[in-house]
Amino acid sequence: MVNKTFNEVATEWKKMIKPYVKKSTYSAYSLIIENHLVPFFGNKTSISEQMVQNYAFEKFNSGLSRK
Repeated sequence: MVNKTFNEVATEWKKMIKPYVKKSTYSAYSLIIENHLVPFFGNKTSISEQMVQNYAFEKFNSGLSRK
């Protein structure tokens, strides 16, 4: 089994959902993935719950809206 990076999975997911969501929704998802998630998780092939919690707290503490 080949482990894919977060970036590879996110790219595949965006291709998969594109036909099913509005352009504005797709754009919003893409911005979140490219600007926030890929820089943090991009090359990781395994992501734990603790890593996600740490990411969220880091974003909250840096002033990012909880929304």
